[in-house]
Amino acid sequence: NAVWEREVGSLFQSYLPWDPPVDNFMFSAFLSFWSYIIILNTVVPISLYVRLGHSYFINWDRQMFCSRCNTAAEARTTTLNEELGQRLDFTPFNPLADSDFCFYDEKLLESVKMGDWRTHEFFRLLSLCHTVMSEEKSEGDLVYKAQSPDEGALVTAARNFGFVFRSRTPGTITTTEMGRTVTYSLLAILDFNNIRKRMSVIG
Repeated sequence: NAVWEREVGSLFQSYLPWDPPVDNFMFSAFLSFWSYIIILNTVVPISLYVRLGHSYFINWDRQMFCSRCNTAAEARTTTLNEELGQRLDFTPFNPLADSDFCFYDEKLLESVKMGDWRTHEFFRLLSLCHTVMSEEKSEGDLVYKAQSPDEGALVTAARNFGFVFRSRTPGTITTTEMGRTVTYSLLAILDFNNIRKRMSVIG
């Protein structure tokens, strides 16, 4: 647009002038560029341009340069940029946390740290009311075996928030609650059925 307006469009200024406030070919090119960006928004979302810009900032960031490997950061995808810095690191709070567990809401972790009894009771119940089996290959290296993925995910969530299911026997369930080992007596397990649509643990 800028080249055409300068080389050809200027010849038509006598009877086809620019619309105000356009007064030069560079401003005309500027408006045309953003007009096309808006028009093509249905084909290429504006958020994609933002993500592309983020990826360039990551590539140019000197603080993300590894001098030992002589390698700069390289964003190979634009879909994960907005998630950087949002995943919670549970390790400083809980050495028994599962490193593969991803969670984003820091308020819930703060509630656990502040000692809110409702939050503690919620995660205590998650760590007790299940039929998951635990295998501890080494100290703190826990592997959960669950009949359903949902059950395993809930027990893992309780584990990361400080209520760690450690082991079970026919009559007890042992957990680590906020760093303190607790053993509960297991009185009965009410299995899931289609009438109750839930399972319960009585301890």
